Amino acid sequence: MYNIIKKQNGERFAQTIRKCNAPVFDIANIDTILKYAGNDAEPIMDYLNFLRGIKIEKHNTYTDPITMLNAAGYDAYVADSLEKQNAIKKYFAPREELCTFDDPYRYKACYIINAVHKNIDKYKRADFVNPKCDDEYATSVISIQISRSGGIISIKNRYNNSDNTFCSNPDNIINGLSASLMNFFNIDFSSKWKELPSGYQLVDKHICKYNHEINGVYFGDGFYIKNEEIVKINKDYEFLLGRGLILNLKKRTVSNVASTTDEMTALESAIKSGKINSIKYPNGLRYFYVNKKHILTVLNDEIVWMNISDSPKLTLSYFQNLSGSFDFCNIKNICFHGLNLYHVSQMKFKYVNSLHFTAIKNMCGLFDFSGVDNLEILFGDFSKCNDLKFNTNAKSISLKIISGLHKMLDFSNVENLDMNAVNLSKVPEIKLNPYGKIHIDENTLISGNKILAPYLDIIKVR
Repeated sequence: MYNIIKKQNGERFAQTIRKCNAPVFDIANIDTILKYAGNDAEPIMDYLNFLRGIKIEKHNTYTDPITMLNAAGYDAYVADSLEKQNAIKKYFAPREELCTFDDPYRYKACYIINAVHKNIDKYKRADFVNPKCDDEYATSVISIQISRSGGIISIKNRYNNSDNTFCSNPDNIINGLSASLMNFFNIDFSSKWKELPSGYQLVDKHICKYNHEINGVYFGDGFYIKNEEIVKINKDYEFLLGRGLILNLKKRTVSNVASTTDEMTALESAIKSGKINSIKYPNGLRYFYVNKKHILTVLNDEIVWMNISDSPKLTLSYFQNLSGSFDFCNIKNICFHGLNLYHVSQMKFKYVNSLHFTAIKNMCGLFDFSGVDNLEILFGDFSKCNDLKFNTNAKSISLKIISGLHKMLDFSNVENLDMNAVNLSKVPEIKLNPYGKIHIDENTLISGNKILAPYLDIIKVR
C-alpha cells in the first residue's frame, strides 16, 4: 500500500503517513479514499487517524495493562529504555525485524509495551508459509506503541508486515485493554471526530483537495466536484482555464462548468480549425498554438494571456493574473468585469462594436479605446494609467464612478457622452462635441468646472 500511495499521491505524501507511526496504510480502501487528496498528507493526518475507527469504552475501575496482558497469555513489560525497547529483537526472523530496533529514540517518542506469548517456543517461523497479520506466529510477539505527542497507537507484530495488528485496537487482544492503557499512560488514542481542514471536500468517502471554488464547483488537480459528484478531467486533451472554464482540444470547445458569465466564443472561434498544439513549461506554465500561432497562455490552470480576434463575443470576469500586452481585434462585443490588470502593459481594442469595462483593478499600463464604437466604463481608477485613449468619433461613451483621470480628454466627435460621478479635477483640458448629446451629473460638473465652462450651454445636467 505504501508503494500504491507513493505512485498515486507522491513520495512525500506516502512518507508523511509512514513517519506518523500510525497504521493508516491498513485502513480499508485507503488508496481509493486518497485518490484525490493531493500530494501533501500533513493537513489531513488527524482525519486519517479518525478513519481508523478506534472506539474505547470507559470503565469505573481499571486493571493495569501488564496484568491484563498476563491474563491474555503474554509476559509483558513497559519498554522505557533502549535496552528494553530492543529486547524482543531476538524473536524476529532475519529481514523481518521492526524498524523500531533501528530507532534509538523510539522509547522516548512513544509509550511502549512489549509482550511475548508465554508459549513463544511453540510458534516456529517455518510453520507459517503464508503469513497473515493476526496469525499465531505474528501475534506471539507484539509491540504496542502510543505516540506521546499525538496519542496515535500502533500494534506491531512478529512479521513486521503491518502496524495494524489486532486492527490497532488493544481491546481485540483482551477486552478493556484500551481503557487500561489510556488510564495507565494518561493519554487518549481513541478515534475522535475530526473535520477536514479548509481546502478539502469529502465526496462519496473520497478526500478531495481542491485549489479553488467557483459558484459551488470545486476544482482540483485533474478533477472538479459539482453537485456532490467527482468529474475527472482527461489531461490528454482537457485543460482548466480558470473561472470554471474547461478547454477541450478533442471537441474544440470551451465549456463553463461553473455557470459563470464568462463566455469564450472568441477562443472557440480561434480553435475551430487548424492544427492545435500545447507545450507545457516548468512552474505550471502552458502555451497553446493554432497553426503555430501562439493564442493562449495558461499558468496554474488560469488564463494569463491571449491572442485572439475576429469573434462575436468575449466575456471575462475576475481573472487575477493577466499579464503582458493584449490586442483584441475584431471582437464585436467585449465585457470585462473585476479583472486585475496589475501586470498588463497595454490593452488595445480595434474594430470593437461595444466594450463594457466594469470594476477593473490596478490599471497601470496603456489603454487604447480608440477603436471602440460604444464604450462603457464603470468603477475605474486611472491614476496610475500610463496612457489613455478614447475614440473621438465614438457613437457612445459612458463613464461612471471614475477617478484618477489626469490627461487631456478628447470627445470632440462623440455622439453620446454620459459622465456620472467622474472626477475631472486633474484633467487639464476636455473637448466635447457641440452637436452631440452630453449628460453630466452635478458632482462631475463641479469637479471639472473650469474645463467644462465653455460647454455649459450644450451640457444637460442631471
